[in-house]
Amino acid sequence: IKYEYADGQTAGRPALKAPVTQEATFTRTGERNRVTGEETFTPWTPATKELAQEDTPVVTGFVADKANVAAKTVTPDDKDSEEVVQYKELGSYVPNVPDGLPKVPKLPYPNDPTDPTKPGTDLPLIPHVPGTTPVGPDGTTPLTPKDPNDPSKGYNPPPIPNDPTQDTPINYVKDGQKAIITFVDQDDNNKELGKVVENGKSGDPIGTSNYETRLKELTDKGYEVVNDEFAGPKNFDNDDKKDQQFVVTLRQGKEPVTDPAKLNSKVT
Repeated sequence: IKYEYADGQTAGRPALKAPVTQEATFTRTGERNRVTGEETFTPWTPATKELAQEDTPVVTGFVADKANVAAKTVTPDDKDSEEVVQYKELGSYVPNVPDGLPKVPKLPYPNDPTDPTKPGTDLPLIPHVPGTTPVGPDGTTPLTPKDPNDPSKGYNPPPIPNDPTQDTPINYVKDGQKAIITFVDQDDNNKELGKVVENGKSGDPIGTSNYETRLKELTDKGYEVVNDEFAGPKNFDNDDKKDQQFVVTLRQGKEPVTDPAKLNSKVT
């Protein structure tokens, strides 16, 4: 009985069980006629013999093609035989995280501690990446959080495929985000002059065209910027439970009056 990896690779892998040899020994007596040369024998003892069942050991990270080599009854006339137990590498959950966000290493399927041909049931949790939601292998169904009130504790994984050597992709989809940019008049008790709402995905740049259009309209009317919280490039954060808020504070612009008629008065 030989144990081997199906692809023949051994480097960096667990050592497999050494080959097991089982032998059945039979005996008989015989005699030869000196004149005719004919040989005669007694029946083999025993007539049959059983080679014992050999259980296949569990190898971490791999599944075998058979749980055991079954017991086998042999007779003295049977030929020698060889059984081969092959191991293939278990698949993994493979997280695919959008660029710019923390990467998550692949999560190998567990072994069944008692059956070398099957994966285990103690499945790993799929990690939480802020600003995203992991979806199952169909690409659309979100995974359910282990704790619905705290997704940071991880998500329940989808079932292992029927062929446990196949990987399961887990795609992380950026959450929808909202940013609100509010314009206020400092000289009128911070009265709201307008509002721009931008929608996007976690980590993506927040659009600026609507903001720029509204700001130009106000400055063309004579407003001056006092403080702009949205100035400079801004990205959506990773918290889809709370909208991002930016305030652009303006004041009513003033300039000197230069008309002499309005600046001078003469009474005769």
